[in-house]
Amino acid sequence: MTELETKSTLQEAGDTDKELLRKIFEHSNDAIFVFDAERDQILDANPGACRMLGYSRDELLAMPVSAIHPKEMPQLLAFSGSVFKQGHGWTNELCCRRRDGCELPSEISASVTRVGERSCIIAFVRDISERKRAEEALKQYSENLERLVEERTVNLRRSEERHRLLLEVSNALSNNLDRESLFNSFVEILRGHLHFDAAVVCLDDHEAGLFRIFGLDDSATSQYAFDKGTKFQRDNSHVGWVIANEKPLLRRDLEKEKRFPLEDALLAQGLRSYVIVPLKGRDRVLGTLNLGSRTVNAYTEADASFLEEIAGQVSFAMQNMLAFEEIADLKARLEQENLYLQEEIRTEGSFADIVGQAHAIKSVMKAVQTVASTDASVLLLGETGTGKELVARAIHMLSHHRDRALVKVNCAALPSGLIESELFGHEKGAFTGALSRKVGRFELADGGTIFLDEIGDLPLDLQAKLLRVLQEGEFERLGSNHTIHVKVRIMAATNRDLQLAV
Repeated sequence: MTELETKSTLQEAGDTDKELLRKIFEHSNDAIFVFDAERDQILDANPGACRMLGYSRDELLAMPVSAIHPKEMPQLLAFSGSVFKQGHGWTNELCCRRRDGCELPSEISASVTRVGERSCIIAFVRDISERKRAEEALKQYSENLERLVEERTVNLRRSEERHRLLLEVSNALSNNLDRESLFNSFVEILRGHLHFDAAVVCLDDHEAGLFRIFGLDDSATSQYAFDKGTKFQRDNSHVGWVIANEKPLLRRDLEKEKRFPLEDALLAQGLRSYVIVPLKGRDRVLGTLNLGSRTVNAYTEADASFLEEIAGQVSFAMQNMLAFEEIADLKARLEQENLYLQEEIRTEGSFADIVGQAHAIKSVMKAVQTVASTDASVLLLGETGTGKELVARAIHMLSHHRDRALVKVNCAALPSGLIESELFGHEKGAFTGALSRKVGRFELADGGTIFLDEIGDLPLDLQAKLLRVLQEGEFERLGSNHTIHVKVRIMAATNRDLQLAV
């Protein structure tokens, strides 16, 4: 083959390659640009580029490169420099702006080419919007999944901690049946899990329409407005609202949210937020569990819900405690009643009926029958030895109290310093020599009759206390602030002329 033939053959092959490249350029689905970044010129663009950006070919060739990458020209120049240096390059960190202003994340694969005497860049550009959205969705899904796992882990840990706390509370409460230790045990456990400056338990007196403070955290006494044993009207109070509605009450900022008069007293003591939950018994609300803080927004709905769970354990323990106290009181009362009746049997012998046919005796018996069926208090007057106690016994035996004890107290036979203890009882340590708790005669006679013999010898200072029992049916043991309610029929006797004595 001659040299001329060889040149002709090479020229034909070159023309074939150019035609092939032109076909690839024209028919590629990817956008292809030929540009000079330094001179900010687009030298050529294929139909795929026109479709991607929404321009005609003539419009693209008349535009600068910066019109397509207005925000990222420094990055594009840096990328172009890297391509010229290495001969090729790739990036997915650049965006192309469409005719409608939408910016398309793009993947660009570029290499160096020549147009005439000029070295330029030919770039294959692909819209990766869908891929970016998918990657973002996957990233968001991963983040959500990670957050969900973290929340589940935190909730599981919190649930385990609360179950452990409930178990601690249950164990602590089951080992304490007296009031002070019961209250102090669960308050001490709560202190490690919830912040509070005041912890209070209130008990409801449903019949009287009152509630009273049953327990008060000793370490928070200075932070609370009232003392243990204080009574309040249930109506129009924050505690009464919880008892009536049987659901928690949350105050995040007491200064802004107060509604009840008692809340002013709490605010005056410095409390700014509180949470109260009901202590639900088997058939009614026993009272409330109250926590207060000097800090605003100290408690949340989650704290109230958690405290309700604790309150369930406390309610069960309090029911057991109240039942235990009632059993202990009944046991002590039965023991005292048994001792009293045994003493009566020893001292009085068999019951002696009233015998007589005289008009005066019949008149007395008629009066006995008249008054016996009532609950009226009775005063028996007569000289010593005329049978006042026999008449009192007859009234008791004919009354509807006959199935309960007739308890006698000889007011003249007891020292003045012991009469109050004998009538109303005393707590252990109430005075020197009070080595144990004693049930008084009024408490012993609850449901029955008490006979106060020689009432005219009762000291004056005790008459006011006796008047309270007569009017209200309530009293306190010596050394106690717990009010005891009794229903007792009172009979009294004296050989003195009371009008003359008055």
